[in-house]
Amino acid sequence: MDDGDLEGFRVRIVFVELIVVEQQLRRWIIWRWGRLRQMVTRCLRCLVCLWCLTGVAGAQTFPKPTGRVNDFANVIDAATEAEIDRQLDQLEQKTTSEIAVATVKSLDGMSIEEYANRLFKEWGVGQAKQDNGVLVLVAPTQREMRIEVGYGLEGVLPDGLAGQVIRDDFTPRFKEGDYSGGIRNGVTHLVDIVEKHQVLTPEEIAKLNASSGESIPYFIV
Repeated sequence: MDDGDLEGFRVRIVFVELIVVEQQLRRWIIWRWGRLRQMVTRCLRCLVCLWCLTGVAGAQTFPKPTGRVNDFANVIDAATEAEIDRQLDQLEQKTTSEIAVATVKSLDGMSIEEYANRLFKEWGVGQAKQDNGVLVLVAPTQREMRIEVGYGLEGVLPDGLAGQVIRDDFTPRFKEGDYSGGIRNGVTHLVDIVEKHQVLTPEEIAKLNASSGESIPYFIV
């Protein structure tokens, strides 16, 4: 084999190697593209799911307030409701602080904390500038309740004290099936606390929180 033939043979070998490399590269590109498509598809599905969940949460509607006492679960008798409303009206006249009461048939799949927080904001309980509102939320069917407190009253009614009121005033009557009596007793105590407006020291707050065991407990009957 002369030099010309050898050179031609080498060229053919290189050409064949290039073809093999090209095929391998093409297969790799196709494989990678397939993987990329899978990843993109999965990401799009996740985004769609997230959008749907966000849409459902954003579309959540809450009952509209009908007054200071909103008994949507129908557990408060008329006389007690009128008595509580009178107390809350007098409190607002004296202090501008607002306490709203709400009983609901369902938490619509939310935790008691989330529902109370969102309902508090939805209703705008308290004066906007002072943020001096309190929401008493009771869900008899779920056997849960929460006291949501605006920032302006957190020093007066911290979580530990709110929990104490739930345990001492609301829960005992609730366990007897007396929601009217429990809500009346609890709200009366809350009105007294807010009206006195005694700002607790950090030491007093820490002691209350320690005795509560958790921020604001809910009742289980």
